[in-house]
Amino acid sequence: MFAHQVESHPLLPQTELLEIASETDHHLVAYSPLAQGDILDHPMLAEVADDLDATPAQVAIAWQLDRGVVPIPQGRGDHVSENFAAREVDLTADARDRLDAIDDRERVVDPDAAPWNGD
Repeated sequence: MFAHQVESHPLLPQTELLEIASETDHHLVAYSPLAQGDILDHPMLAEVADDLDATPAQVAIAWQLDRGVVPIPQGRGDHVSENFAAREVDLTADARDRLDAIDDRERVVDPDAAPWNGD
């Protein structure tokens, strides 16, 4: 069993890597699944969170879990419980479609040295 750890969040979904991982029986592990907090104010994430009675962080983590990606958010204090509760967020098909349709792209971890994967 192999796992690849990459930056992944709704603004950098790593769709191509996820497809390759699936085809080759690998797993994708998402570091910085909240884009170091940058995505928490994204309008679509906030809208979906409102609809699901969840926080934007929980929605972002639930989205990764729904895709078969293992998110590893950095949790401190109250956020540990909030992040853990993301497992209980039930994404609807509509919510998944809306999150998948986000076309903003942003890499937040060492953007000058990291290879760009805009998808």
